[in-house]
Amino acid sequence: MRTAGIAHDEFFVQEGETRTCVAVIGTATLDSLDSDELTSNIFSFPEPVLIVNGAKASQAILECDTEALKAEGLTWRLDISLAPGGNVRWFEAYLVDNVAYDTVAIESTVYAAP
Repeated sequence: MRTAGIAHDEFFVQEGETRTCVAVIGTATLDSLDSDELTSNIFSFPEPVLIVNGAKASQAILECDTEALKAEGLTWRLDISLAPGGNVRWFEAYLVDNVAYDTVAIESTVYAAP
């Protein structure tokens, strides 16, 4: 798991926006599904939480330009669809006041800032 600064999407960013776009990037393997479905869906993948200055950062659905991440073969967390045993390189984008972060939490696992 790592973070990377990314550009604002100029079409969706509001005038005067001072926050920075940051992506949390990771890899995941789907071991099994809890249902009879053949592939995972948006509810199967745990939500990463980025903590900056002690507060949960806002996810950026449209405000950040993620095309470069997609071009690298990463998949937005909500677009992941895996069969058991499948692997994915994923990302989630956030708007933050400061690129330095405290922690990233995914379910019960907490990753401290480097």
